[in-house]
Amino acid sequence: MLGDVKNMTLDQMREEIVDFMYERFKAYELPEICKTLMLKPGDVEEAMKSKREFTRKRLKGKTKTEIIEVLQKLRDITGEDLIPEHRYTYSISSITKKEIVKVLTTGVAGMDRVFGDTANYSIDWYGDVSEIEVIKKVCDISLIPVLDSRCKSFEEEYYRHRVYNEDWDSNYFFEDERLPFKKANTEKVNEILCVIFSPYVRKESGQWRIIKEMFWSSKVVTARANF
Repeated sequence: MLGDVKNMTLDQMREEIVDFMYERFKAYELPEICKTLMLKPGDVEEAMKSKREFTRKRLKGKTKTEIIEVLQKLRDITGEDLIPEHRYTYSISSITKKEIVKVLTTGVAGMDRVFGDTANYSIDWYGDVSEIEVIKKVCDISLIPVLDSRCKSFEEEYYRHRVYNEDWDSNYFFEDERLPFKKANTEKVNEILCVIFSPYVRKESGQWRIIKEMFWSSKVVTARANF
């Protein structure tokens, strides 16, 4: 089990994972394990040369949020809690996440600032860009497992089911466990919201400012500087 990551550097966190993977898995298992962890899978030949270097290479450059996601997936795979969650992050409640989804998909009631009447304020979570562009901003889609055997990539699967056949619900971004929001901790939720409200994504003519202020006032979003 790792120590309190608040006092650990990213390099220390990565090396702890490297040590754990070295001790827990055989070299021939590492490519498939890394694929499950949504890291670059590589091949057995590379893993056989050095298990430590194999894992270290795939963790290089990962942010704290991404390292924590790897730790959470390792916990799901092995049942071992390398870092108790209360030590590395404040855990956002499922109720709060449901409220965020509700606001981003159906809007929120508020008082019209001009006429004083009740109004519904809403935005498209993908703003002025395509949904797949937002997904690419918050995760590496090349690492997302493909469920439809007819498709070679998640992007192809997305276009087949969301654009052409339209048999994916509009809330799939928040409900699909392969995508980051469903299992996101507080830090990752903030990161996703920052992308949604970023100048690149948001629709300037829309009501994003009202929705953003609501999140700020509720202290859901803390990374204000990124908006």
